[in-house]
Amino acid sequence: MKTKNSVLNSFLVMLVSFSLLITSSVAWFVSNKKTASGDLGLGLEKDDTTATYVAYMYDLDAEAGTDKTSKNEDLSISNLVLNRYDNIFKTKNKYTPAFAQIRIKGSESMLEQGTVHITIYRDTEVDISDNDTITSNIVRFSAFLDQSALSNPDKLEDSEKPGSGIDDPVKLYDYINSEERFAAIEEYKENSSWSKSFVTIVDNANGTHTHSVADSITISVDYTRDNWVFHDDGSRTLVVYLYITYDAELIKCYKDNHADSDLSLNDPGVEFVNDFELIKISYS
Repeated sequence: MKTKNSVLNSFLVMLVSFSLLITSSVAWFVSNKKTASGDLGLGLEKDDTTATYVAYMYDLDAEAGTDKTSKNEDLSISNLVLNRYDNIFKTKNKYTPAFAQIRIKGSESMLEQGTVHITIYRDTEVDISDNDTITSNIVRFSAFLDQSALSNPDKLEDSEKPGSGIDDPVKLYDYINSEERFAAIEEYKENSSWSKSFVTIVDNANGTHTHSVADSITISVDYTRDNWVFHDDGSRTLVVYLYITYDAELIKCYKDNHADSDLSLNDPGVEFVNDFELIKISYS
């Protein structure tokens, strides 16, 4: 069995790989960001389209958004730790989401209108014979576009557009993880094009339900010319957010399945097998 990571203290260690591949109408991006697990490979073969990301979460000690770890290292998908989910004081869960801001530099081959796809893979060889406490059972991924952080980075105070020009982790976290967005996604139960969990809940005729867990999920978001940020040098950038949250319905299922035990998600002793393996970004 693979090493277990606490859902409270060591969560969501992902290997993010952005690779270049042109097949059919889908193009894979190459990232120029390195993670703690090593160089992702930056070679470009046929395209000059690139994607970079910065990860953000809420620092409970500082009571503010951050792009740094507790060791003051750059926060990335590979060292991201979701804050503890609280079953008792649920208002605290407003500060559990994390997100990655993905900046896509457009190229001639990438049309001004299309669809961005984010595919997340889980490790299907994780041994869960002893328990079902694995991260893919309780997490939801959502994607959306927002160019505000790049639209006016030098004149934030002069901007009249909410969120425009945000280039600060404290302000960006508050803007992206707004009360409205968190409330909407917290209760979202669908596996739709832009928001999914790995788990599909199938209701049975007798009032019970079963879970089906996918090996991978793909979330997609459409973009148009209006979503691009055009720069003075002629380049353009598309900003996509991958919003990572606990799924309220799956959390309830976890609690119901462990009702006869002392397990609680706000107990530091609760551990989950980390089964996330790979993230790829493409467009069509």
